[in-house]
Amino acid sequence: MQRKKNIRLFIIFMALVMVNTAVVFLDVNRSDQYVDRYKFTLIDTSQVDKITLKQHDRLISFEKTGEGWLVNQKYPTDERMMGLIFAVMTSVETSRPVGASADNEVRDKLSKEGVLVEFYSGKDDISAFYTGGNPTRTLSYMMKKSESVPYVVYIPGYSSYLAGLFALKLSDWRNKKAFETSWSSLKSLKLESVKDNLVQLHIAYQNNFFKVADVSGVDTVKMMNYLETTTGLAIDQYIEPGEFPDYDSLISAQPEYIIFIEDTDAAKNRQLQIFPPLEGKGLRLGQLLPSKQMVIIRQKKVDGILAANSDFERIE
Repeated sequence: MQRKKNIRLFIIFMALVMVNTAVVFLDVNRSDQYVDRYKFTLIDTSQVDKITLKQHDRLISFEKTGEGWLVNQKYPTDERMMGLIFAVMTSVETSRPVGASADNEVRDKLSKEGVLVEFYSGKDDISAFYTGGNPTRTLSYMMKKSESVPYVVYIPGYSSYLAGLFALKLSDWRNKKAFETSWSSLKSLKLESVKDNLVQLHIAYQNNFFKVADVSGVDTVKMMNYLETTTGLAIDQYIEPGEFPDYDSLISAQPEYIIFIEDTDAAKNRQLQIFPPLEGKGLRLGQLLPSKQMVIIRQKKVDGILAANSDFERIE
């Protein structure tokens, strides 16, 4: 009897050992497996000359040219944004694989709804992955295009939602400068008040320096600060017809002001039409010519470029 009892205890003991061994084995494979922290990191970005972002029927491409980066082979890119994408890719680290319970769901969502990001050097695809995040935008995921394991990624010391960068609209990547000119290549600047049919400001380059119309004693410092501010004007947002209905009706109205920029390179000549403000909004609708691109500019910026000839008279 005792012998049978001992045999039964031995069997139970061995079963427990097997269960514990299996639990430990599974735990090691799910939680404690080695994770390559730099799985998605681009250590050297100097050779990257093309980047594509694909999501459904949306394609945004960045190509490096002799004059900088172009987005969709047409628009100069915002240098700060290009710097950001490279800063993210040289700093991103892998935290862990997505938990087993959510693995299939995240994998399917990334491959169907995520953004496919590809970095090229010449014709070589040097990095390709899907990226997206959780519904609360607190976790960012990446999954290699050639693999099927999604990972949680992050930048040490930062809590930003990394995946959001790759989902930005085309307009968010464009250079925000309203004018391509600079004070060193500027021939003339005119500011016209349309309702008064009056050129209230005219600054022109004459005899090796700038002159303000009808002003004999010019405050040079004030004038140069104004030229730097105006030629460097950054719009806040590009918009398209139908995107903001309130502004669609405004664009067909008469502008309140027009700024005319004449550059030594005629291809850089521009006009900026500024429309009357909408009630209760601290933003102004503008339109760049000749492209007819609609833009949004904060009222504070508009205030900084509205001036008259008399504003630059030197006070003794």
